[in-house]
Amino acid sequence: MITRLALILALFGPLGVAAQERADPQAELIAATRLEHEDPWFGGLSGIDMAPDGASAVLLSDRGWWLHPQVRRDHDGLFLGIARWRFVPLLGGSGMKLPGPARDSEGLARLPDGRLCVSFEGLPRVSCYDGPKAPAETLPRFDTFEDFPGNRGLEALAADTSGYLYAIPERAGKRRDPDPVFVWDGRTWSAAMTLPSQGRLNPVGADVFEDHLYVLYRGIGPTGFRSRILRLPLSGGPAVILLDTRAGTHDNLEGLTLWRNAAGDIVATMVSDDNHFRRLQRTEIVEYRLPDPKHHDTLASDAAKP
Repeated sequence: MITRLALILALFGPLGVAAQERADPQAELIAATRLEHEDPWFGGLSGIDMAPDGASAVLLSDRGWWLHPQVRRDHDGLFLGIARWRFVPLLGGSGMKLPGPARDSEGLARLPDGRLCVSFEGLPRVSCYDGPKAPAETLPRFDTFEDFPGNRGLEALAADTSGYLYAIPERAGKRRDPDPVFVWDGRTWSAAMTLPSQGRLNPVGADVFEDHLYVLYRGIGPTGFRSRILRLPLSGGPAVILLDTRAGTHDNLEGLTLWRNAAGDIVATMVSDDNHFRRLQRTEIVEYRLPDPKHHDTLASDAAKP
């Protein structure tokens, strides 16, 4: 039986780059809602995991907080806002609150067994948690993690149905270099694949949904932030650009999660990081309806299953 990692290596090759095209039609905006709260812990939201029905969520701040909001939606599933917030700190392996230099938490992914895993940027690593009040179980570090530029560590994290983790640094090389994806197979890390460079845009969020890797990119210019979503089939095939916003359309979108609504549409939910600059930036939840993937070869899809 072909393992998922072996299939990735066979299709993409070690550090193999996928081709790229644009989806037609592209994503359709369905919600953009500003979130506000006066407490000092609020802000810097960098990761999000939405329940399969969109009714509840877990969010992550880049200062080491778990956030459990009460999500409000209408009868059609349209996002209306947050009714109530609950928050607890991320813990280290000792069960104590993470110290400042170690709590730059960025990426969030849920494993099939329900555990939540977090990628960290400043001190690049991945830790997994049995629950919001549980101590961290930190995975072994890959040698390459030591080579990331300052503040360019593991920004995005995703998990597939086999329990594999996909960790992506914000910037590991030069602007035109492909973006590496590091895969944890439950025992070891490998530099299994890369994503085509998006130029001035950097990967900041990711999710695996129905055997496709979705990556959120972020760019910044004089008129504001740009966002892009790339979809890559793990069974092989071109990367597809689903969303490409103009600068200033949204704020600093960093977290990405995928689910299907009652109508069967794929919904991409994103959250913005206001960098704790409330006067200049905003925290918002943004949702887009995404086009379904084109039909792919069934043999390749079957081979990708464990």
